[in-house]
Amino acid sequence: MAGYKQALQAYEAMCNSIFEPKYISAEGLLPGKEEERIQVEYKSGELTSGILGLGGCGNGLYSLRYAQDSTAENPIVEVRVENLQGTGKNTYFVDVNAVDVKNAAEMEIFALLAHYEKQGMTAGNVRLYEQGRASGIFQAENLTEFLYEKKNWSERFAQFSDSDIGLMLQELLQMNAESESAVF
Repeated sequence: MAGYKQALQAYEAMCNSIFEPKYISAEGLLPGKEEERIQVEYKSGELTSGILGLGGCGNGLYSLRYAQDSTAENPIVEVRVENLQGTGKNTYFVDVNAVDVKNAAEMEIFALLAHYEKQGMTAGNVRLYEQGRASGIFQAENLTEFLYEKKNWSERFAQFSDSDIGLMLQELLQMNAESESAVF
C-alpha cells in the first residue's frame, strides 16, 4: 500500500491527540466530594481519509474503512490487504452484523472492533485490536491466518480475562450480545 507508513503515522497522531487537561466540578458526580474538582482529558480529531484501522502481520499489510455501500443499519467494513511479496492486493468485505464471534477469522474481529470504536461503543477505549496484538490475544503470523483461520473469540478472550484488555474485550462482546438479543 503506497503511503502505508505515512498513513500509520497520521493514524497514531490522531489517536494520541490529547489536549490540555481540563478540570470540572465533582458536584453531582462524586457524592460527598462536591467541593472537589476532577481532571478530565479529551481526545479530538477525525481522520478524513476514512481509515478505521491499520495493521500488518508476517507477509502483509491491511487497512480498514467503511465500504461505499455501508449504512448505519448494515455496516460493512472494507478490508484492503497487500501481500508484501508483491503477489497481490485484495479487498474483502465484512458484514459487521453477521460476524459470529464464536467462529470468525481475526480479520472479522478486527473489523468488528474497529466499527465498535468508530461508533463510540468502547467506552473511550481505542485501538483495542492493537492492544490485543501486543498482549498476545491476536496472533496471526501471516495473511492466511489473519484472513481465513476461524476461532472462537469468546473463548479466546476468556483465556485472557486476567489482563485488562482481555477482560475489556470479553465484556464488550457480552454487552453486544445482550443488546442484540434484547427484544423491544
